Formats: sequence, structure tokens, C-alpha cells
Amino acid sequence: RVCNCLKKRIDKTKLRDIKYNEERKKAHYSNVQRCGSVWTCPVCAKQITEKRREELKTAIETWKNVHFGGVLMLTLTFSHSATESLRSLLERQKKALKIFHETTKVQALLKKLGVKYKIKGLEMTYGENGWHPHTHELWITRPLSKRERGQFQAFILERWIKACTAA
Repeated sequence: RVCNCLKKRIDKTKLRDIKYNEERKKAHYSNVQRCGSVWTCPVCAKQITEKRREELKTAIETWKNVHFGGVLMLTLTFSHSATESLRSLLERQKKALKIFHETTKVQALLKKLGVKYKIKGLEMTYGENGWHPHTHELWITRPLSKRERGQFQAFILERWIKACTAA
């Protein structure tokens, strides 16, 4: 499907066309199939992730402004080298995340923070040091003061390091 994204027509009796959206000031093709692949198609990935970003932004704003809650963002990563395979890195990361989330101290912290929801996203980049998988987590919490957030940051870092070492 990716190979045919934006190439094949939806309705073969009609031509491909270019439409212009005055409100958004953007043009787009009409009567073309889309693959909908967030992982392998740069065109669809951009549109899907942008839509998800907007949904997430709305949800966070609603939580903060209507429910007066808090949001913590974690980026969980670990040491690795360019010689390690992506499969190996993902296995280690999965194990570290399991250890991290299942420890009684982290469970107690989640309860103390009043975490209502967790939103997780896996991101993989590739660079000079090879593959670099990392997880972003949003913890949807009760309202937190700046002082509280600072206290919990050191604790979370310590627990993540221990989970990575154990994994």
C-alpha cells in the first residue's frame, strides 16, 4: 500500500485533482488512495501524528483547565552502542520498563501523585551511536506544585537507573 500512496485513484472514472483549502491555506490531492501507514509512509505518518498531537493537546488542556490536574512528561532512555541491534535494544528497553513500572516504590509514587492515566509513545531514532529507542510517557496526575515535581524527578531518575541496571 505504501508504494501506491497518493498514486492510485480511488474512483477510476474520475481524474486526480488538486484542491485548495482557503481556511488552512493548503493544497492537497483528491481522488487518490492513502496507505495510512504511520510507520513507513512519510506523508501519512506526518498527517496521522499531527492529528494525534492535536488530540493529545486538547486532552491535556482539558485535564489542566477543566479538572485542574497536572501532567508530568518522562523520557526514558538508556545507554547503548552503535554495534547493538535494534531488536536487542528493544528487548532491553521492554524489560527495563517492566521492572520500572512493577516496582512497589514506583507503584506507590503513582498513587501518591494521583496518576489517573498514562499515555506512552515509543520513538526510535538512528544516528552516530546506532539505533536509539526511547519511551515518552505522560502521567496525568492530580495538581502538583513545582516543589513536588522537583522532588519526584530525582526519585524517578533513581528508579529508572536501577531498572535499567537490573535489565
